Amino acid sequence: MIEGIAMNMELILKAYRKQSKIETMKLTGGGAKGQIVAQILADVLGVRFQMPDCVEAATAIGAAVIAGVGVGVFDGFEEIRRFLKFEKQVEPNKENQQVYEKLKPVFDEAYTCMLPLYEQLSKL
Repeated sequence: MIEGIAMNMELILKAYRKQSKIETMKLTGGGAKGQIVAQILADVLGVRFQMPDCVEAATAIGAAVIAGVGVGVFDGFEEIRRFLKFEKQVEPNKENQQVYEKLKPVFDEAYTCMLPLYEQLSKL
């Protein structure tokens, strides 16, 4: 299941990679609590993940910083570093990446084949 989610995230990340080089991402929430999920995501997406020291509150803190930037309390989003430390990292495993690189075209084809079905389901 996690691999399927990661493959779907890869489809989205491909679009972002057309505009920008992405080598590192932040991982919060439940996925940041365990090593296995973080490793699968890093391997499939081919990025380094940094996890916050305070996983449970990271999303709320992030929302508060975004709001603070929006109303002018904070000068920029880098202010998040005042409240969260991102010291834990997970690097992609090269051997796992090779396996996922073989599976990605199969996943992409399965996804594309399902598009007409998704359209039918949306009409129900």
